[in-house]
Amino acid sequence: MPIIYAINHVLEATLFYHYTFSLHPHKHKRYIDMLIIGIGYSCLFAFFMLKLINLNIIIQLSIYPILFICTSKNTIWGYISDSVLTLLFITLSELLFDIPTVLFHQEITFDYSTPAVTFLAMIIMRITHLILIEIVLHFKKKNLKYSKTQAEEILSTLLLIVCTAAVISIQELGFVSILSSDQIPWVFVILLSIISLTLGFLFSLTLLRKKQSELSETKNELQRLEDEENYEKLIKQLDYEQKLLIHDFRKHLSIIQEYLTQNDLQTATSHISELTRSKALSGGSILTCNHTLSVLLSRYITLCKEQGIDLSLDVKEADLLYLCPSDVTSLFCNLIDNAIETSLLSGNPSITLHISKDHNRSSDIITITNTCQSRPSFENTGILATAKKDKLRHGFGMKSIQRVVDRYHGTMDLQYIEEDLLFQVTICLYQTEETQK
Repeated sequence: MPIIYAINHVLEATLFYHYTFSLHPHKHKRYIDMLIIGIGYSCLFAFFMLKLINLNIIIQLSIYPILFICTSKNTIWGYISDSVLTLLFITLSELLFDIPTVLFHQEITFDYSTPAVTFLAMIIMRITHLILIEIVLHFKKKNLKYSKTQAEEILSTLLLIVCTAAVISIQELGFVSILSSDQIPWVFVILLSIISLTLGFLFSLTLLRKKQSELSETKNELQRLEDEENYEKLIKQLDYEQKLLIHDFRKHLSIIQEYLTQNDLQTATSHISELTRSKALSGGSILTCNHTLSVLLSRYITLCKEQGIDLSLDVKEADLLYLCPSDVTSLFCNLIDNAIETSLLSGNPSITLHISKDHNRSSDIITITNTCQSRPSFENTGILATAKKDKLRHGFGMKSIQRVVDRYHGTMDLQYIEEDLLFQVTICLYQTEETQK
């Protein structure tokens, strides 16, 4: 029997590994994570052999979060959710086998007559365990591409805790000894209702996030179309002013030459300065070969000028042609909007945007720096926290930026430079074969 139980724990450890790294990247090298999981399940097996069921559950609730923290990257609520789900998988796989067995064969649950029957029961339970994992993975993988609020994380985790507590309570009741054969089917119905409730919630959450993502993309597209229209107007105006300047340029040169002949250097210098400050000469210097980016920057130049913000752009090397227009819009609109909002709170609002290429690593480095009066607060995940009171309706900007960064296998670094009262975001995006398609 101990050998069968040992095999059962090996299978559970394998399923734990499958669930964890189907969702999250390895925190260490693969063999190190396998070793950590092996040590954790060795401890679980040792406590299981003590045959103290209540103690085993406490140990499981302690070890699972430690295993997730040691092997994967997630939020605190993500660790709790995955730990509770793991316990729920195991408990459900046992109950979904035991209840029909007791109902139709009137055997004592958790006590099988021979090692062969025990081994068969174990295999069926682990197959059920695998099916439950695959169902949950299907929903969770769909949710990965959608950003979620902390409130949603907490709510979904609390629901899982309630479901798991209900399922464990059913298991711990020893229902065979206190329930009649007429009552056992109702326990089975309750169990299936709990499963349906959990899956229904996960499905609803997936659908809600999909709708939120579609709404966000629609808003980005409408903003892009509006920017396109404004950009075309700007280009036509710039073209008109350049034609006027070219038409009058010979007259301007004649006047400047006359000033110089009369040794009126001050008036000549003033006239030249006035020409160089005109939109006709300076308006096209920020344009890049990325049309969407040029459209956005043109709008923000006007917006910052209206709000008295000193906007400095160094984007001559930028192309970012492997980014789709919606990602360019999401990334730069959120970056610059956040910078504008923060810099306006300082006495001397200014924003600097710099984009450069690293040809050796096939990457683009985006750095945006803005004045910031005080150190901002961060969430547990390291993402900048929203300063607005309505946390449910705000705070999606940085999550949207992080989603674009993740999509292009990039990195994002947030830094507050206290001595200069500056906040800086540095993003590195990689142009891979996948992004070139």
